[in-house]
Amino acid sequence: MEFTKTRDLARMMEHEVDGSKMFGKKTYDDAFQKLFDQYKDLMQEYVNFCGTLEKDALEDVQDQVSRAFIACEEERLARTPARQRKVRLYDDNLYMALFVVPAVSQFKTQYTDALADCLVKAWRQRYPQHPINRGSYDQISNGFKKRRFCYITTAVCESLGKGDDCQELNCLREYRDHWLMLVENGPALVDEYYLRAPEVVRAIDSRPDRGRIYEGIYQKYIRPCISMIREGRYEDCKNKYMSMVTDLENCYCRDGSYTKH
Repeated sequence: MEFTKTRDLARMMEHEVDGSKMFGKKTYDDAFQKLFDQYKDLMQEYVNFCGTLEKDALEDVQDQVSRAFIACEEERLARTPARQRKVRLYDDNLYMALFVVPAVSQFKTQYTDALADCLVKAWRQRYPQHPINRGSYDQISNGFKKRRFCYITTAVCESLGKGDDCQELNCLREYRDHWLMLVENGPALVDEYYLRAPEVVRAIDSRPDRGRIYEGIYQKYIRPCISMIREGRYEDCKNKYMSMVTDLENCYCRDGSYTKH
């Protein structure tokens, strides 16, 4: 069985948005809604088609559609001059993580939910140097309201009963705005973090022992980072915080596996 409009759906990857402009709190919501509205009828056709399939055929269709998205990306890269391909792949990596996967999952059916997972898996396999995690529109949009680079810390502090204006969050926000965003590669590092952090929080929130996990994160990573900031060890804080993200990804987000943390 084949979804006859697979290629049409994969054209969701066709965009001409500058990566430096696609990720802003003033533009994200409108840009996302435009994409979602453009493809919602086609997504409904996909959902209706999937509803007629048995499990094995459904998995084959999900794989076909995911491969079509990757094929579309390969064609985009092939059309791009060699010297510009690195930038193109970086922009498309952001677009896939911030728009395409969230738009698919925003349809909120079992079929689109499974397709979103398949898209993430296919992208990771084809572009292992540019891995993405699955985030939702609500996570990303709300993240702007809570301000970036505090995503995991916000989840930790909420779990511990601390408010949005607690000293830990305020300290990290000051660090981000007055140091990290001003150093070389700092803004790019924040963007990378924001691609990865929502899936970490999503994975931990799905666990019954999330309270224990967040307490461990606070003790092992957040408290030391706050101490480093207060001691003026800003580079050490940056390294500690990003190692936290990698450690948590490896622990909770790799192919659904779990390693005791």
